[in-house]
Formats: sequence, C-alpha cells, structure tokens
Amino acid sequence: MSVLDPAPLDVLDAYRTCEFATLGRDGTPLARPTAVRRRSDGTLLPTTSLAFAQKALNVRRDGRVALLFSDSTGSGHEHPPQIFVDGRAVCPDTVMTGPQGAEDYWRTLFERQPHSRAYVSAPMRPLMDWYYLRLLITVTPEHTPHEAGHCPVSGAARPAAPSGPVGGVPGARQVRAVTSGEGRAERVARSLTCGRARARGGVVSAAMRRTLVIPLLAVALTGCSQSGGENPCTMADAESRISVMWRPADFGDQDAVTIMVCVNSTCKQRTSGSPDDPLASLSIRLSDNTGASTLPVRLMVMSTKNGDTVVEDSTRARLTEQHPNGPSCTPAVRTATFRAHPGKGLVPPEGMSLQG
Repeated sequence: MSVLDPAPLDVLDAYRTCEFATLGRDGTPLARPTAVRRRSDGTLLPTTSLAFAQKALNVRRDGRVALLFSDSTGSGHEHPPQIFVDGRAVCPDTVMTGPQGAEDYWRTLFERQPHSRAYVSAPMRPLMDWYYLRLLITVTPEHTPHEAGHCPVSGAARPAAPSGPVGGVPGARQVRAVTSGEGRAERVARSLTCGRARARGGVVSAAMRRTLVIPLLAVALTGCSQSGGENPCTMADAESRISVMWRPADFGDQDAVTIMVCVNSTCKQRTSGSPDDPLASLSIRLSDNTGASTLPVRLMVMSTKNGDTVVEDSTRARLTEQHPNGPSCTPAVRTATFRAHPGKGLVPPEGMSLQG
C-alpha cells in the first residue's frame, strides 16, 4: 500500500497538469505547471527538458516538493476535488534521449497533447530534438493527500484566504488582487492549510505549510485570467535572455577552455566544464524593455592553460518573442539561443545532440 492509495486516484490520474512547487536557492517556493504521471509503486513522475532544467536543479539542492492538482480542464470531471500532495523528490544525472524508462509518461502526453506528435515528424524533428532530452524526477509522497474543503483533522479551523501581503511573502500581492469572498482561492487555502502540525508531519508539516501556502495559492489560481476574464493564465516567471550552449566534451578535458559570451557591452564567462556533462551553457539577461530587434553576440573560447584563443566568432541574434503563461498573458519575453561549436563558432542549436 502506498501513501497515495487513500486519495481518489482516478481523479488524480485524470488531471492534465498540476502546480509543481520546488524551492529556489534562497528558499523561495517556485511553482510551475507540470504534467505528472503516477507510477504503479505510488511515486509520481514529472520530467523537465534539459533546456529548461530549473526544476531539476532545485530538487537536487533541496528535495522538498509539493504538488497541487487544481485545474480540471480537459479531465472529463465536473467540479472534481483539488488534491494536495507533499513529499521528497530526486533527479538523477542521467539524461534520457528516448522514451525508455518513461514510456507511459510519453504515451499519456501524446494522447493528451496530440499536437506534440508533430515534433517527432519531419521537418520538425531536427529542430525539436532538444525537447526530448529529458531529466526524470521521482516524487515520493510523504503524507496522505487530502482534498480541498475536506480537512482531515476534526475540529480544525477553516482559514480564510489571505486578504493582503504577508511580510513580503512571494505571491502575496497576486493573492490579494484576486481573492475575495468564498471562491476558489479560499477553497485552495483550506486544502493547503487545514489540519494541525504534528511532531513528524501531519498532512503537511508546519514548516512546509508556512513555506508553500501563499505562493502555491498564487500559482494555483489559474482559473482567473490577469484581465479578469475566463482565459487561464499561469504564473511562471521568465526573462528575456540570450543563451549559448555547448558540449563540454567538444573542448577537451575538464575545464580545458574558458568560454566568454558578450551581448553589446555585457559579458559573462565560465570554464567549459566536465566532459562527462552532456551540456553546459551561459546566459545573458536582457532588459525588460528589449524590443523586437537584433543584438550583437560575440563568442571567445580561450585555452585555460596558456590563454590562447581557440575559437572567436560574432553574429547578430534575432530575438523570438515568447509568452510562457499563454498568448494573452504576461510576461512577454524575447530570447535567442546558439551553440558554441569548436570548429564553426556560433551556430544554431537545432540538431544538437549528445553524440556531437
């Protein structure tokens, strides 16, 4: 018997996404909409693309996570309960280059997102292979999940949703802006806060409850658009940036070279890394008001041993506009990505693989 067994598993399995919360470097909770597959052993399987691996980095630093299944769009259930799960996560270093080990996950994803099948057919396959370079995250639930509006501890108070910012806690401003009356926010608040803290847990420990309740509330409110309409907006953070990726093995032994990337007058550099690592990267953040323009990018690769220039190249980056939270939602960011090639300099990343 697994920790998840008391939960309505048919409802949990029907949810297309959940809000998956991890802890950032400074302890700030960060929640992102994530597809999850429940395994037969009672663990949960989210994944992350190698190109956007922040979830994996956070999990490796601090394994405490929480998942809120709250948006029932496409589930086939009308007014299903919202389900909250907390636990510990691990993310091995192994980069999955195919469906092996997560066949059910990909099968479910293709069934629920039919358009994604286009990524594995010509002519999109050479452009989208990076999407299938995946890190698998295994979440082991630690406490029996509970449903919104059903406090598992008798006599527990029913806390109302916060009415204003609380000590600068991330997400408090969004909560105040959209919570009023007996609505979705208060139902989610109760699902995250009902129950007492016990010495070794309860439904969710006091520390995790204080850490996660406000930001998870903010991100869980995906049923309300930022303009007050019905089109859902998620609340993922994003920023405009230019990134350069490379395979450390292309440049020799451990930290054999130093790679410098400059955009206009802003430069960053780092050593190439371990040849055992599949990819490494540098990113330069752009100002929030960066328009739809092209920007000069310069690459210099220098020998760590003697300082000689190994590769030098420059080009102009054409920025692509992206809306990570939905077409009509903020923020709108502009990005560009290159590969640092040992023989060609700055080249497009399309077709980049772990085999060179």
